[in-house]
This record gives sequence, C-alpha cells and structure tokens, in this order.
Amino acid sequence: MSNIVRDNNIIDFSKIGYNLVSFQSWTLEKAFKVIADVGYSTVELCLEHPEMDPEKLLNGDIARIKAALEENGLRTSAISCNCKDANLDATFSECVKALDVALELGTKIFTISAPPENLDPGGQLTRQTLSKLLQIADNKGIIIAIENEPDSVIHGFYDFSMLISELINLPLGLNLNLSHAALTEQDVAAVINEFASHIVHTSISDCRKNQHDHLIPGDGNLDIHGLIVSLNRNHYQGDYILSPTSVNQSPDQLAKAAMDWCRETLG
Repeated sequence: MSNIVRDNNIIDFSKIGYNLVSFQSWTLEKAFKVIADVGYSTVELCLEHPEMDPEKLLNGDIARIKAALEENGLRTSAISCNCKDANLDATFSECVKALDVALELGTKIFTISAPPENLDPGGQLTRQTLSKLLQIADNKGIIIAIENEPDSVIHGFYDFSMLISELINLPLGLNLNLSHAALTEQDVAAVINEFASHIVHTSISDCRKNQHDHLIPGDGNLDIHGLIVSLNRNHYQGDYILSPTSVNQSPDQLAKAAMDWCRETLG
C-alpha cells in the first residue's frame, strides 16, 4: 500500500458509499446488509443488477428495495446506467423509467456513461438522446451526471467540455471517475480545479499507470488521498462512491478492503 500523509477528518464518512456493480450475483437485501455492516452509509444502485429492472420496480418491487435500504440504514446516492447497448432507443426508454425509480428511492442523481465511441462515431446520436433525457430529467428535478470513460463518446474532459457547451441550461453534471480521469488526463487535480462546479458525484477506485483497472484504493499508482483533498478545496459537496472490481476477490472482501483503506487513510 502506498505511503500517504494522513489528514484528520478530511472526509465526512456519511458521504462514503459503495457501487453495487460487483454484487450483481447477490440479492440486493444480502448486499445491503454486507455494505452496511462494513460501515458504508450510502449505495449507488446500477441498472445492471438483475433486481434493478425499472419496469419491475415501478410495478411493485420498489417497496421491497426501499424497506431493505431503510432496515440497513442506507441512503441511495445515485442510480447508474452503463450504456453498452448499440440500441440507444432501448437504453433511453430504460433510463426514462429509471428516473422515476431514482425519485422513489430518494435520490436526484442519475449517473450515466456514454456508449463506446465505435457504436456512435462522432457522438451525434448520443448527444441527441442525452438532450431528450435531460429535458425529461429537468421536469423531474433530477441531475444527469455523465461519467468520463476511456474509449466512450465522452472519452475525456475535452469531450465533456464540448458537451456542456452544447447542452446548456439543462441539468447536466459530471460523475467524476478518478481512475478513468487518470488514464485520459495528465493532471487529474487540474481537471478537478477546472470542472469543480460541474462535479456532483465521484467514483473512486485505483489504477496502475496506463491500465484500465478498478483497484482497491492503495493498490495502484493514483494519489486518491490528494485528489480528495483537491475536491475538498473546491468545495465538493457530493458523495464518494467506492467502486473497485476484481475477479480474484469476492464483492464482500472488496467492500471491506476499500473501507479499511478509507478508515486508515481518511478517518
């Protein structure tokens, strides 16, 4: 684990959450209990989880999910969608329904990653679809937080800057993925300084140099502690969502190891 100078109380632990993407083979109730027992306060619920089908949730299952969150003392930080489907119309329809799920589960942040660049060269269809979704979100009081992801239509922060210059007066924010930013930008702290007013949600995992990893903090080369300090200096008010993945560790082991790092480095 890297040697990092500690600051006391640089982060409000009630804002530290966990992304359920690695818990897709677990029931939500079981995942919530593990995450709460480890010490997290909030969760990011991803549409990839089999129990997060928006249509089924809106037809009655949502009460069960709300009850399980409340039982474990968890708050919903965001609902997220990872757009890997070439059928953007189907993704749009799912996301529209998921906006109502977000409101039912108590969050006004919906995070979305753009489709791979090869599915929409130039990104025109993505921008058109996102514009329609933003208009619907605006009427519901929801912020759409686009995530920077290498090799997607929003590959880096030049792409994001072009997007916000085109989609003005709409509730478009940034879901800052620190490990992704490290792959596309030379200076992630400078990115935070430049785009701080747009950052509404932050995804945390580590990475090795020039590798698209999602490691437990401290297992890569990223100065996550320093970047959190940069966010604080820029008056960031959102959640910090841990999102490591690994084929060698179970989801509960990952969640515990990530929280151990938080307590050791940030507590």
